[in-house]
Amino acid sequence: MQERRASLQGRGSVLHKIVQSYICHALPPGSTKIEYMHCSLNRIIDIFWTQENIGFEIQCSPISLEEIKARCSDYKRANILVIWILHQKTFNKKYLPLSEFYLRHNEICYYTNISLTGNGYIYDQKDFLYNRMRTQVSAHHPINISSLSAKKQSRTSFPFPLLIKKIFHL
Repeated sequence: MQERRASLQGRGSVLHKIVQSYICHALPPGSTKIEYMHCSLNRIIDIFWTQENIGFEIQCSPISLEEIKARCSDYKRANILVIWILHQKTFNKKYLPLSEFYLRHNEICYYTNISLTGNGYIYDQKDFLYNRMRTQVSAHHPINISSLSAKKQSRTSFPFPLLIKKIFHL
C-alpha cells in the first residue's frame, strides 16, 4: 500500500505528471520544458516557462525545510523566479510543517486540488495563523497561471505577508 501511495504522489508520480500537464496546457504552446535541466542549475526544474524565466516546483509529497531553502537558493542564483505549487493531499492542512510555513511567507506559493482525473485548479487563499496552526482560511481564489510574470515579484492574490515584511523591515 505504501509503494502505491508513493507512486501516486511523489516526483514522477501520476499526480505529479497530471499537475505538470495542467500547468503546461495553461501556458502558451511550446513555451514550457518539462523536467528540464537548466544550464545554470544542478537540478531538474519540474516545469520551466522559457518566455518568462519562471520555474514551477510541484510538490505532492512532504519535503524538508532544508531542501526547500536549497532549491530556492539555486533558483535565485540562476536568476529564475520559482513558483511553488503544493498539492492539498499533503499540504494545506490545519497544522503547517516548517517547509510549508516558510514557502507561504517567503516565496511565491499556491495550492492545487487537481485530482488523478485532471479535475481541479490552482488556487491561493488567505491564511490566518497562530503558531503555525490555521485558525481561519478564506475561500479558494483560482490562479490564472498564464497571467503570472517574472516581473511580478510577489504573490498575485494575497501579497499581505510580503507587504508586512516590507513595512516592518522583517
